[in-house]
This record gives sequence, structure tokens and C-alpha cells, in this order.
Amino acid sequence: YLGFYYSKQSDFYSYDTAKYWYKEYFKSEKNPTEEERYEYAKFLRTGNTTDFFEGNSMLTEFAENENSKFSTEAQYELGLAYYNGYKVMVDTDTAKKYFEKAANKGHAKAQYFLGEYYLRNSSDSFSEDMIEKALSWFKKSSEQGYAPATNIINELENPIDRLKFLGEHGNMEAITKLGKMYYDGDGVEQDTDQAFYWFKQAADRGNAKAQFNLGVLYRDKSIDSPMDNYDEQAFRYFLMSAENGDLNGQYAVGRMYELGVKGFRGSGWSTQYVNVIPKDRGKAVYWYKKAAAQGHSKAQEELENLNIY
Repeated sequence: YLGFYYSKQSDFYSYDTAKYWYKEYFKSEKNPTEEERYEYAKFLRTGNTTDFFEGNSMLTEFAENENSKFSTEAQYELGLAYYNGYKVMVDTDTAKKYFEKAANKGHAKAQYFLGEYYLRNSSDSFSEDMIEKALSWFKKSSEQGYAPATNIINELENPIDRLKFLGEHGNMEAITKLGKMYYDGDGVEQDTDQAFYWFKQAADRGNAKAQFNLGVLYRDKSIDSPMDNYDEQAFRYFLMSAENGDLNGQYAVGRMYELGVKGFRGSGWSTQYVNVIPKDRGKAVYWYKKAAAQGHSKAQEELENLNIY
């Protein structure tokens, strides 16, 4: 048991000494116990690359042998290695395979990491279903007293935190809902900075309504704008929205072409406030017609005011 003793020490000398005594033991002992072989496999995985892969190969044998009393723990250890990229390439699908095997046999940490997989690494389209699937595993882990699982359950069961989690993972419905909630102060304290953040996430993904809402924030001077070019920034987002088919964006662009848009140009003493989007009756009519065709009543009124029927 000198190998086992030295394997618990922390210096490189102890590792080499432990490896020597382990090998001596396995030479003399023709029938080492399963526990001894498992400890040796775990020990080798802490060594250099060659030793690691020898130990990993032994651990894989334990993981694949469902009759072994160490199969569950080995499955968890392999899952963790592939999940975190410990001396192997990150492979979340392989990690999931091993976590599932251990989790289905009641391993609390494997259940937690399987939940983590569904939250952060699933290749499926991220949705409420993914959160529910993750929560089911977190709850099983939490029931066994694993504190990190309990903590994340508390976070995900908070409606706002849950929406934020979905939003950060690209769920468009959550992103647009968060922007609207912060803009209106619906269920949260009104916060135009947060509204801008979430509308911008959706706008950058081509969401026309979010692009229009960003235009409104700039038009109403609700957020900071470089050089105070609020109207110019508003026009930029209204045009994005209009080109993506939003009737409110189309009306707003038509209105801005009818009135013209001013903005700052130059710097320092040479800064001038000039027409950056000149009045253009033809373009105004074009966008009013687009909006009116979708039933926008004010666009229809503007066309009548311009004697366009």
C-alpha cells in the first residue's frame, strides 16, 4: 500500500514513487481487487499524458461494465472530463452520454451536470422545454442534498431570472418580452437602459419590432446618443424596421422623409447642425403607402393630406 500512500502526497517525487510502488504491487499481486484497480486508474489520470490515457482507458472499462460497483462513479468522472476538457478535447455529447448513465442510477453530481448540459450545451433550439428538462435533473440532484442544484433551481424558478436566462441564450420571445417589460415597467422597475439592452439583442438578430422600439428610444431621447444625433439614430433603426416589414417603422420612415432629419457633422469648433436626411416627398409617399397597405391609419391620413389616393 505504499503506492496508495504516496499517491495522496502532493509533490512530483511522490507521484513517481507512488507509480513505482503501484507497479511493484501489481507485478506481485496476480488478483488485485476491483477497488485497487480503480484507485490506480484514478491515480494515473493525474499524471502525464501517457499515464492519463492509460488511466482513462481503465476508467472507461469500469464505466462500460455495469456489473462493476465503480461503474457509476467512473461514468461521472468520464462525463466530467469530457464536459470540462480535462486533458481531453471538450466533447459535450460524450459527456452527456456518461452523465445520463450515472444520473439514471441516482448519482447526484451527474444529475446536476446533466441539467447543466441541457441549460448551456444542448444543440437543440433553446426553449422553455430545455429549462424544464434541466430543472427535472436539478430537482433530483437537489433532493439528494446537492447545494448547487438547489441554488440554480431557485434562480430558474424566478420568472424574471428565467426570462433573462432564456434571453441570454438567444430565445427571441424572451428577449423581446424583456425589452417590452423594462420599457413599460411591467412586472419590473422601468429601466430604459435595460430596455435598450434587450431590444438591441433582438434588433441585431433582425427583429423588426425591436428595431422600431430602438428607434422610439432614440426619438424620445430616452438613451444617450453620440453627439446628440437622436433623430439620425432613430431614423437608422426605423429604416431597418421598415425594410423588415414593420408597418410602424414604415410610417415612421415616411414621416421623417416628409419632415427631414437634422444631425451634427464635424467636430470641435467646426461642428455643424445640418440636414442629414433631406426632405423627400417621393420617399415619404413610398413608405406611407407601404404602411397604409398594412392598415396603418395614420399613414392613410398622411397620404390623404398629401393628396395621394
